[in-house]
Amino acid sequence: MTKEIITNQSPFVDTVSGATMSSRGIIEAAADALGIQQNDTDNYSSAEGSDKTEYSDSNAEGYDNEQKTGYFADGIYTGTGKGRNGDITVNVTVSEGKVVSIEIVSSKEDYKYFQKALSVTDIIISQQSVDVDSVSGATMSSNGIRSAVADALGIENIQLAPVQQNGRH
Repeated sequence: MTKEIITNQSPFVDTVSGATMSSRGIIEAAADALGIQQNDTDNYSSAEGSDKTEYSDSNAEGYDNEQKTGYFADGIYTGTGKGRNGDITVNVTVSEGKVVSIEIVSSKEDYKYFQKALSVTDIIISQQSVDVDSVSGATMSSNGIRSAVADALGIENIQLAPVQQNGRH
């Protein structure tokens, strides 16, 4: 069930037959983690003879009820994060509610380190999350990219990898 939530990028999934209450608990926890508010458990209903659980997401800001594929409005968003040598600016393209591309608009990072750090963009896209590991050997640059993507999408309080005291990547 959790795999289906991740694959669909949505808590709107079928409950497990014989484990309806547990399934509803998992759906509720996923909705809560994704910031979808609920008033009470009455927002969940299961059609008689069906394991399909419907979730009322009327409180989910910016969420399109007809397009249950993601949580961001389609478009291109620009954000900035702090790298080792200054700001890193990115354009993040969202299609069908999911991040589909991350373009580096500007950066003053060292080429060698930044080339390593760029792999974090593929990981962000594949995991649909900025909560990914920074690239070893390019920590500050990959932290900057992650922060820029988070800024573009309006995500706050991401956990960045610690940087060595001597300021090395």
